[in-house]
Amino acid sequence: MSRSQQNSLAISFMGGSVSGLCSAVLLQPLDVVKTRLQLISRDEALPKSGMRGVIVSILRHENPLALWKGLVPSLYRVVPGIGIYFCALNFLQNSLSLHRPSLYQSLVMGASARTCACLILHPFTVLKTRLESGKFRYKSVPGGIKLVIKAEGLPGLYAGLGPTMN
Repeated sequence: MSRSQQNSLAISFMGGSVSGLCSAVLLQPLDVVKTRLQLISRDEALPKSGMRGVIVSILRHENPLALWKGLVPSLYRVVPGIGIYFCALNFLQNSLSLHRPSLYQSLVMGASARTCACLILHPFTVLKTRLESGKFRYKSVPGGIKLVIKAEGLPGLYAGLGPTMN
C-alpha cells in the first residue's frame, strides 16, 4: 500500500470519527427518547404528547443530563464505527480501482463496510441501548461488558444483531 493510500485511509478514518463524535453528542437525546418510547408497554399510557411528553418526564423525574444516558458507549461505538466504515469504503474503492462505482457496486461496498463496523462494535450498541432504557446501570463501559458476559455469556453482547444488520 502506497503512502498516498495510507494517508487517504487515515483521512477517511479521522473524518468519519469526527463526524461520529458530533452526531453522537448532538443526537443522543433523540436516541434516549426513542428508546423510552419503544419501552412503553401496552399496559402503560403513552405520554399525551409523545416525544415531548417523554422529554418533560425525563426532565421532571430525572435531570437534564439523563437525556444523554448511553452517550459514553455510543461514543465507543460511533466514533471508531463511522471511522471504520469510511475507511473500509475508501479501502474497497481503491482496492477495486473503482473511481466511479456503479449503483450496485456502491451498494455492495456500503453493505460490506457497514457489516464490518457493526460486527466489531455491536457490544457497545447493546450497552448504549440498555443504559438509555434507564433499567440498567453500569459504572463503566468495560464494567458493563464484563457484567453482560457474566450474566449472559458472549451472546449477550450480540443481542439484537440481526435487526441491526438489516
